[in-house]
Amino acid sequence: MKKALQSAEDYQSIFKDRRFFIEIQNNGVENQLQVNERLLEIGHQLSLPVVATNDCHYLHRKDAKAQEVLLCIQTGKRSR
Repeated sequence: MKKALQSAEDYQSIFKDRRFFIEIQNNGVENQLQVNERLLEIGHQLSLPVVATNDCHYLHRKDAKAQEVLLCIQTGKRSR
């Protein structure tokens, strides 16, 4: 938690015009709720705004194949 807090303080000093937010997600990743609790603590401690987001990669279902191709290129795999 100390490293996360230090990183948040560093970014806060870089983005002095308040364009730095703490991001939380509920995407089913193991321990995500625990991580979110810590992020909320950091946000509160540093008076940073919190934004809840969703991990989305395309707008339309028909674009799923293109996203899969991009992931394969990025990871060097032939299929997921």
